[in-house]
Amino acid sequence: MSQMDRQLYSDPSQDVFLGWKEILAKIKTQEVFYSIQKSQQHLDVFLQMVCSLIVDEPIILLENDIPLGDVEKIGIEKNQLGDKAEINWEKLPSTFEEFLDNLTNLKKWKITLFTSGTTGQPKKVVHNFESITKGVKLSQKYSEHKWGWAYNPTHMAGIQVFFQALLNENTLVPLFSKSRQEIISNIRSTAITHISATPSFYRMLLPLETELPSITTITFGGERLDKNLEELFRTVFPNAKLRNVYASTEAGALFSTEGEFFKVSDRLSKYVKFVDNQLLIHQSLLGEFQMNADEWYNTGDIVEFSTHSPKLFRFISRNSEVINVGGYNVNPQKVEQELNKHPKVINSLVYGKSNSILGRIVMAEVKTDSKFLTEKELRSFLTGKLQSYEVPRIFKFVDELPLTKTGKILRKR
Repeated sequence: MSQMDRQLYSDPSQDVFLGWKEILAKIKTQEVFYSIQKSQQHLDVFLQMVCSLIVDEPIILLENDIPLGDVEKIGIEKNQLGDKAEINWEKLPSTFEEFLDNLTNLKKWKITLFTSGTTGQPKKVVHNFESITKGVKLSQKYSEHKWGWAYNPTHMAGIQVFFQALLNENTLVPLFSKSRQEIISNIRSTAITHISATPSFYRMLLPLETELPSITTITFGGERLDKNLEELFRTVFPNAKLRNVYASTEAGALFSTEGEFFKVSDRLSKYVKFVDNQLLIHQSLLGEFQMNADEWYNTGDIVEFSTHSPKLFRFISRNSEVINVGGYNVNPQKVEQELNKHPKVINSLVYGKSNSILGRIVMAEVKTDSKFLTEKELRSFLTGKLQSYEVPRIFKFVDELPLTKTGKILRKR
């Protein structure tokens, strides 16, 4: 298949199939390029990103539900809202190969992203082309990959998938915000080979009765990997290798593993450290954003070590999520992991609630496929697996669990 014919974007559920020729045609329908883009539609973001790279102009990706009148609160000046660049139609790259070659000579291009805001005010982070693509793996052996775009396209994880696919000339298939039926249909009809998503996204697909054999790599990120979910998906995706990644808006992709524990590579040994079991990243690995004068950035992610030499660790929680119950610290993700092992539980959300006696008590919302699951059964199931103060005092059975804009469980405070 020639580069002009190769599909770079495919959405069967919307009957949209774009090769380089069709992408150029769509870009030519706009007279100018506006640097601030406000959309959560995958096709809009895809075309806007490609156009920004063609014209070598900075791009700012905003959530579509942020009122433009509030942009100053997140670090965008109002006078930036009308920023635009003329498109020189004569200099548009006629081939995809020419487009890729031009990326080595970008001079003005930068991308501004925002953290999800789950721990407070969203933070503005600016990356250049080198920092945003440092986690991309390039090789001819990746040329036939087809990527399921299962993250919000305006956030770091979604942009990482965008560049991994684009720079390897892969097809991108949007899956985020689609229904369960649309997701499964798109996977089958396009023969997707790779998906990167949060564990919550994968749990949304359950129960899955049939295999999806086209997928060769399943990547988890954004949340702690549930061992029970990993084992379940080995039956649904019989040909898939499972990978676990750690990335952040501030630093991009840092760690990757095919097992439960991450390892600090020799390349990163000088740029990451751990203080009180919390991960700190050296400022040289970060994009541009407002931080304290400290040389090291505290991610707030808590780790548990398997060995210290070499450093093998797994992420167990965030510092801001720990629930203090009468002086005892409860890790909600640990409780969720045990709850999710119950055969009738699809997914769960554990959080703290104010209590006049203990300060906080543990609550749990549970999504189940059974009408007969009871609190008593869940308490009995957790006995012996958790300390008494870790067992939720109150269980709520819900049809759906709230997710953030990045596809993670929405933590209640």
